[in-house]
Amino acid sequence: MVLNLVVDTDVGSDDAMALILCAAAERRGVARVWGVTCVHGNTALRHVCANTLKTLHTLRRLDIPVYRGAATSLVRGFERASNIHGADGFGDFEYPDAPDVEATLQREHAVNYLTRVTAEHPGEVTLLCLGPLTNVALAARMDPAFCSNLKEVFVMGGNSGGIGNVTAAAEFNFYCDPEAAHVVIHNMRCPITIFPWEAAFLHGRLPYEWRKNVLGAVASAQARLMNKVERVMLEQELYGVWARCDPLAAAILLEPRVATVLKRAYVTVELSGEATRGAMVVDHLQKLGRDPNVTLVERVDVELYKQMLLEAFAPEPNELD
Repeated sequence: MVLNLVVDTDVGSDDAMALILCAAAERRGVARVWGVTCVHGNTALRHVCANTLKTLHTLRRLDIPVYRGAATSLVRGFERASNIHGADGFGDFEYPDAPDVEATLQREHAVNYLTRVTAEHPGEVTLLCLGPLTNVALAARMDPAFCSNLKEVFVMGGNSGGIGNVTAAAEFNFYCDPEAAHVVIHNMRCPITIFPWEAAFLHGRLPYEWRKNVLGAVASAQARLMNKVERVMLEQELYGVWARCDPLAAAILLEPRVATVLKRAYVTVELSGEATRGAMVVDHLQKLGRDPNVTLVERVDVELYKQMLLEAFAPEPNELD
């Protein structure tokens, strides 16, 4: 069955790679990308919109409509990860012939688009969430029917083992807007799958040698783009392993066999803890007596993921001429 896909994203380097995978899936007839909604996160919203359009321009897919969404979190601000993604969230390199953002973006706001497209096509839209969940929470509050009109929500975010990547206890996307994550988890009336960051960093890691000398050596426009976008990460070999959450999340949604271990669980989001704000609390031992409300991805097939990346990075036939 073909996925009717909307991608809600804060395009930095790993989100761009996820979009590349989605476009490749569309070429294979696996998915149809109906739209991309932009949200603050890895970088400021103005950069997210520009980076999204640069990625789609590279893929020759500016026909996919892009919508500007929320520029700030619901309650509190946060410090962005400029050391990883660059000040513009995209490696701070000069992109030739960059699309005109204001001329190319849709006039409709992302939140309005989300409620409208799901109301017009109830039960048909799968939402892939790659950034803070601000747009999705606002859509849920603006139109409660949105929560049941969606077919499925697939979230990259949260942490399942108490390991944080921005604080000691919290993953970046949930930390950026814990209130939004709480609203989404507790109000959706459709299946929710969560790919927590530990599943990528601990179990989806790849050696930098493979990223640089195999994936990075592919002679395609998307490979050249990502080599520039990830330049700092590749030069410094940050974290010692190449472990990107968003493309792996996209791979799992597009090819469910990539997820090898799944778990049903009740989860919530800590909003008040001084040291734990933004942490996803997983009731592993069923102490709370609540029914499971999400499916967690715990393990992945790294070899299948690598195969999907190589296929997505492959040049178009006219690039080989």
